[in-house]
Amino acid sequence: MIWATVLTVTNLIYHVAVNQSLAFLTRRLRELSVVKHIVGPTIGSAFIVIILYYTFLGIAYPFVLAAPIVAVWDAIGIYFAYRKRKVPLGESDVETAAEQAA
Repeated sequence: MIWATVLTVTNLIYHVAVNQSLAFLTRRLRELSVVKHIVGPTIGSAFIVIILYYTFLGIAYPFVLAAPIVAVWDAIGIYFAYRKRKVPLGESDVETAAEQAA
């Protein structure tokens, strides 16, 4: 049951990361829209942060272990993401975005 809690929290954190990275991706593809790519995802991320806060408020013993497990898991993920940060977008991604804009 603790793994269900860990996976749920990790899934919520994953959604926050994807929401916040959308602005960087659309800027690289030259399609950035402030409302669609910054404001909307930030509002969604704020709701998720509120959900995470109330998830860990008054949580019982075995489930309180989910927080350190997720923290270590995220630290490992951030380490590997940081190592791969210079990987460029493929040419097909940029060409597809340019074709759609035309």
